[in-house]
Amino acid sequence: TFSIFYSCSSFARRSIIDPESSIPDVILVLEGQKFSVNKQELSAQSSYFNCLFFGGYKESNQGEIEIKETDPEDFHELLKMMYGVSTKRITVENAIRYLKMADMFDLQI
Repeated sequence: TFSIFYSCSSFARRSIIDPESSIPDVILVLEGQKFSVNKQELSAQSSYFNCLFFGGYKESNQGEIEIKETDPEDFHELLKMMYGVSTKRITVENAIRYLKMADMFDLQI
């Protein structure tokens, strides 16, 4: 089921067990909305973000990074799922959107 998709991720377990491991160190900007995230935590779950943050690109040294073509509400919900704090009801429609986004960012969750 989709609930296993996020509740069993090692990312969520680490964040709940050790909240200090999730201290934000970069801001992702989606359609003007800002999301503070931890590079190491996100990179551990996503080769996309690992390459973006540590691949030697100009974004590696920026405090704010713009992410295009991604719905900010869906991205926020996906982040909450990764941290194990999502309370949104999962439907077929939003599950498909979340899974597509997880695929786009190559999230290993």
